[in-house]
Amino acid sequence: MSIAKFLSILLASTFIFPTISSAKEPGFGPPFGAAKAAGDKAVTLPTVIHTTDNFPLSYVNYSWDDDWVYQSRLIFSFNDNDRLTDGLVEFWNTDLEIWEPHSRNEYVSGADGKLDSLTNYRWNSGWDPNSLATLIYDDQGRLVHSVSATYLGEWVNFVRYNYIYDDDDRVIERLIENWNAADEEWVSSSRTTFIYTGELISEQLDEAYIANQWEIAKRTLFTYSGDLETEYVEQVWTGTDWLNNQRHLKEYSDGLLNAYTRQSYNEGNWTPFWRQVIPSYDSEGRVLVQETHTHNGIEWVNGTRSEYEYAVPTDVGDHGDNPLPEDFSLTQNYPNPFNPITNIEFALPVRTEVSLDIYNIMGQKVQSLVKGTLPAGSHTVTWDGTDLSGVQVATGVYFYRLKAGDDIETRKMLLMK
Repeated sequence: MSIAKFLSILLASTFIFPTISSAKEPGFGPPFGAAKAAGDKAVTLPTVIHTTDNFPLSYVNYSWDDDWVYQSRLIFSFNDNDRLTDGLVEFWNTDLEIWEPHSRNEYVSGADGKLDSLTNYRWNSGWDPNSLATLIYDDQGRLVHSVSATYLGEWVNFVRYNYIYDDDDRVIERLIENWNAADEEWVSSSRTTFIYTGELISEQLDEAYIANQWEIAKRTLFTYSGDLETEYVEQVWTGTDWLNNQRHLKEYSDGLLNAYTRQSYNEGNWTPFWRQVIPSYDSEGRVLVQETHTHNGIEWVNGTRSEYEYAVPTDVGDHGDNPLPEDFSLTQNYPNPFNPITNIEFALPVRTEVSLDIYNIMGQKVQSLVKGTLPAGSHTVTWDGTDLSGVQVATGVYFYRLKAGDDIETRKMLLMK
């Protein structure tokens, strides 16, 4: 599974059309199975089949205000065939301390399980239609058009995405058109061309349609380590030359994405301004927690945090050579001593609420790695040596404390630089 585009507080938005950035899957939501295979060899569009195997049951978004506080949550529903049917968005009312409805998405899939349409509703003492997305496939099952409409007493066209493929079923062009209501026709707005070197995408060229002609606007250059995308640089066209604009850096551990940092280019230097970190995955390689931080010129500052809950795998009763653990356990981190990355493994005999936190020798919490419900099984969490503000902690002794239901265990580890 490829990396879905990370979304932190996007829950309240209307439908997000399939978008392509580097070798990533079109973004239909949060990083459900993000980084199981952290980068495809080519830009391809998926069959868009969402089930409880690859989609969360819910996730909660927090914002930072001296601590993580509720902001929004999304709860998904599935039918008897395990197909996604509904997504309810709620926002936290701080004064009343209750969740209040904001919007919901209604998903309709065909007999083959592929998503045919998505309707977004907004809450206004009732559910009012807001936007509609219709997905159209060719006879080979490839997504070729996605059409958006807004509701103004009736459905009115808004934007259309069109995809062109090569003989290897790779997307080589995406054309975006806006609806011209006066002439009742689609008008070209922008297009993106994808260029490959071997099996990997090496360049993405973006153009804008201005005064009846295509004008070069931006290009993106990609760098890999093996099949993993490690960097891509966005450059803007000045009319005579390419000028660096942004750089995106990705860090992995055992093939799983740990951090994604954005930098801006100014006077010959790259300056970090935003990053996303994924401190923990479940045993299926699905994201459990992801956070965003912004850089204030001196240090990283907490921004948002999202926590995901998934269904227990359907094969939970048949684990072959890997049966479910009989007891709760927390093992010694490895490596230990470490600098700055270490792994923490624990086992859960049953599905339960779990928290895994890091403390310094003063008893102060420095990081929260897991907070949510996990299925029974063995789990591995990686700590990158950063605190809640995203700053690298100092050399010294730290404690990691696991609470699972009524079970609590604490172990010691040593960070040496």
